[in-house]
Amino acid sequence: MIKSTVKAGFAGVAFVVVVWALLSIGIPADCAQSLEGQTWLLLEVKGTKVEVPSGERRPFVSFNKVEARATGYSGCNNFFGSYELKGEALSLGPLGMTRRFCAGVAGSVELAFLQALGETRAWRIENGMLLLLDGSTVLARLEAAQDVK
Repeated sequence: MIKSTVKAGFAGVAFVVVVWALLSIGIPADCAQSLEGQTWLLLEVKGTKVEVPSGERRPFVSFNKVEARATGYSGCNNFFGSYELKGEALSLGPLGMTRRFCAGVAGSVELAFLQALGETRAWRIENGMLLLLDGSTVLARLEAAQDVK
């Protein structure tokens, strides 16, 4: 009886350690946070923190699993298009968008974000943040949000 209790206790501890290890390295699987069905707010693009002026919307992207469609706001215009997700591989496009003129910081953020989306070849969730990747290069960092206005 004591041997089986010790074995069961050890197995439980081992399971917790394995799950913790998988989550800590950012494996995009069912046991981790999902890419799809969330709105992701842009925090950083190509190594530069995205500052949003007071009263302005933060750029974002959402991935709709049922329609295999990405939609979002790039900092000046709304965009939409298809995406393909196969495990850790992710590609977007082509993207369509509204055609509002963008100058200054909003235009620069929009250009960098759209370029990052176009160059994305993979994804990973690390510490609750979505990383859009080209190989090992982090193109953009985003955080999950509940509501976007």
